[in-house]
Amino acid sequence: MKGIECREPVDDLYYGGRSAEYDANVKKLLSRKIFLAWIMKYCVEEFRDMDISDIRDHAIEGEPEVGKTPVMPDFTNGPHLYGKEPERIHGDNTEDRLLTEGTVTFDIRFRAKAPDGESLGLIINVEAQKSSKLSYPLMKRAMYYGSRLLSSQNGVEYQGADYGKIKKVYSIWLCMDTPHGKSGITRYGMKESAESGEIRQEKEYYDLMQVVMVYIGEDRKRI
Repeated sequence: MKGIECREPVDDLYYGGRSAEYDANVKKLLSRKIFLAWIMKYCVEEFRDMDISDIRDHAIEGEPEVGKTPVMPDFTNGPHLYGKEPERIHGDNTEDRLLTEGTVTFDIRFRAKAPDGESLGLIINVEAQKSSKLSYPLMKRAMYYGSRLLSSQNGVEYQGADYGKIKKVYSIWLCMDTPHGKSGITRYGMKESAESGEIRQEKEYYDLMQVVMVYIGEDRKRI
């Protein structure tokens, strides 16, 4: 694929040292554009037909944010944390320190654009999850993160009731500890279901959030 070997991201992550999966440095590792390109190719529908090299070189807008943007309400864009009016998404650089949970931030967050440089209006979040043995269903946390990516756009992507400017978001979870050690990808999204009549909406109006769970089990397969 235009000089990109299919083994590169897999080898770096899986054979560069097993501890890398569970170390804090995994965020920086996964934020490399070649890794994000592979993730986008198989998890973001808009890039399904693009070459890995094109995604890496042209589709990732700016530098991905790594562990910078807080998740919780009133902190993602809060002007009291900036000391000024909230900046655009590229400038968000604050943390949400909670008494019981420490610092809660999105692992990786970035924008995506088309190869011709035109913005696709996508905001993508990638999370690395070491263990599925939690006190709550991980799926509910993933849905919450996706919802926060949507709601936190108020005051950043649009003002007041200008909802037409809301950007589509993806929250992609890389799960290292998977059910029964099996690998797979499962997608959750918003779909239209007409119960009666023929009234329809444009897909772009409701297809605003997708959560993608990527299970990396013991039977890891090279895509």
